[in-house]
Amino acid sequence: MLSLPNLIPTQYRVAGVLVAAALVAVALLATGYHFGAAGVQADWDADKADQVIAAAHARQHQAERVTATVLRQTDITQETDHAFALGRAALSDLYGVRNAGARNPNVPAGAGSSGKPDGRPADTRPGAGSPAPEVRDVRDDEIQLIGPAQPTDGECAGLRADAALTTLQLLHLQAWVVEQGAIR
Repeated sequence: MLSLPNLIPTQYRVAGVLVAAALVAVALLATGYHFGAAGVQADWDADKADQVIAAAHARQHQAERVTATVLRQTDITQETDHAFALGRAALSDLYGVRNAGARNPNVPAGAGSSGKPDGRPADTRPGAGSPAPEVRDVRDDEIQLIGPAQPTDGECAGLRADAALTTLQLLHLQAWVVEQGAIR
């Protein structure tokens, strides 16, 4: 009787088994590669999603910090403005100046310069902008200066009020800068 294994010579049977084993090995490798690549892709996608979520949380946290900082800066500015207004009112009462800094609350009242070197001087009192006082030819103990007249008491009071207002502005500006710088 003839059986199937006897019909195929032994050398072909061995070659067929080896080819079948090789095909099974290739199929196993392809399946492993496919599942391995899918696992790596899944890990990559998960890491990417984590990064996107972390970036969104960071942007939200930054937006909250910016909002809090802006609100604190606004509060500091309003507090400083209020304190300055109170101080300016106290100076007005002290010096009897009704318009201390009324033109612009941040700049003391006074004439402005034209900004040109040969323009009209900011101080428009008599003698302002004139050349330096000259010395007459007299004995050393009789030297007299010729130049602008001394300011009157009213002008001195105005200068004192302007100086006090300028000092008040400087102090409030310094406090404002320190408080703004302390915000983190």
